[in-house]
Amino acid sequence: MKAKQVKDATNAELAAELQKIYFIIGLRPHHFPDDNQSVLIFNYIRSSYPMRTLDELFLAFDLAIKGTFEVDELKVYDQFTIAYLVGILNAYRKYVNNINSTIEYKPPVQQKVIVNQADKQKDIEEYLQRKDLTKRNLIMIPLYIFDNMVELGYIKQSEQRKLQLYKMATDLFEGRLRYDAKDFERNALITLNRFIKQRDNDEISDATIQEIKQIYQKLSVLDVIQKNNTTT
Repeated sequence: MKAKQVKDATNAELAAELQKIYFIIGLRPHHFPDDNQSVLIFNYIRSSYPMRTLDELFLAFDLAIKGTFEVDELKVYDQFTIAYLVGILNAYRKYVNNINSTIEYKPPVQQKVIVNQADKQKDIEEYLQRKDLTKRNLIMIPLYIFDNMVELGYIKQSEQRKLQLYKMATDLFEGRLRYDAKDFERNALITLNRFIKQRDNDEISDATIQEIKQIYQKLSVLDVIQKNNTTT
């Protein structure tokens, strides 16, 4: 499970993390920040360290009291101030940056995987037996199956059929945009209206064409599967 970042944490979650911090630094309960002070601390942490996680907040203070890195002032003096908080977290940030700068990044070695025709044929045959695939679950059809079918001669479309499938793909793409915009969310509506305008003017963007092309490729695979199912 991914650790929650400070910017996404609730006041209650931040308060729980700070309670643990107060304990390990030796801050006595009657010196804990009051509710108003706590809200100021929460908001300051969110605005200044939004990408840090809740776990890192505790870790920073834990490492500080262990002497893992140097801080200007470690003793809390019965008052947990924003200045004290900043001193610890900035020292932690410097410590993390120093560690990262010493790590040599080596990109993973890409191993070329060779898939022979027998394997491609086997994959195609498995998909030809599928009876659960429809336009509603195209996501279940991987694009490499289209490439394999083209290579092995399974996809042989007339120009008319290509145009039919491409129009179907475009309609499906627009249908997805309409579904996303059904709750009248502003960005979804803007995206939908932009596409409709582009489609009407025959000026669809290259990025959108690529998405429609992928839908067309999956529809082409589905077309072959459905024809196979009707003849067997």
